[in-house]
Amino acid sequence: MNLYQISRAILSLSPTPISKIRFTRVVYFVHKELVRKGFMQLDDISYLRSPLGPVPDGLPQLAHNYAEIILQKSSTEQLSYADEEFFLQPNDSSEDETAFLEQYRDVLKVVDQTLRALALRRTPELIEASHDPSWQANRNGSVYTITKTDLKNTFPFAKTLKIRFHTKINPNEIGQIQANLLKGMLNDIVRESTDLEYPDMMPSQIYTENSSKTLKSYLNFLKKLLAKTSPGNQDSPQNPQQDNPKNPSKTGKSA
Repeated sequence: MNLYQISRAILSLSPTPISKIRFTRVVYFVHKELVRKGFMQLDDISYLRSPLGPVPDGLPQLAHNYAEIILQKSSTEQLSYADEEFFLQPNDSSEDETAFLEQYRDVLKVVDQTLRALALRRTPELIEASHDPSWQANRNGSVYTITKTDLKNTFPFAKTLKIRFHTKINPNEIGQIQANLLKGMLNDIVRESTDLEYPDMMPSQIYTENSSKTLKSYLNFLKKLLAKTSPGNQDSPQNPQQDNPKNPSKTGKSA
């Protein structure tokens, strides 16, 4: 199967449109599950590395090249990069549609099973879980294919999710996505800045004691920015006493 076929299978089984950000992760996890079941190969789909995770290479062209795959603006007001959603234009009477369903009957069972498992997870969880070794080994903008090592992450079917979520739980899904995007971008800043400071070192040698001070300063900066993106944060301007505890004018006395 190629990107078009797996996208068509996913959208044909989805009862509702799928946001563009979520759809990229759904394709990724369905692809991995179909590889495990022997219906696809690792290199059937290539991925573009982005801060939020892997994006199927060729995804932007789907809606342009195939009339039945529609990309439309979401009815809800969201961020510019999260306000589009995919859906499939129904055409049940088409002979092509019938042939597709017959040809991929067994595949559709696996796709449906995976979609049901993913439906129990929020989009920020899909983003975090998609950060497999191949994604970590590449840089933003590079195109890569998944490996057998990536298949060891059996999300969303793992009985115990081994991925640790370092960001605070955010009831606002868009806010959580923003936090993930910020974290991914700043992690890349850390890597690129370290490479500039130590240009002659191999990637495996970068994170040594010699660069620990640089890394710690960037990571501390990252933690502060991530904390500010979480609602209910205690370190906010609404609590001036905490920002400047030694200020004698902020003693907590009531007027």
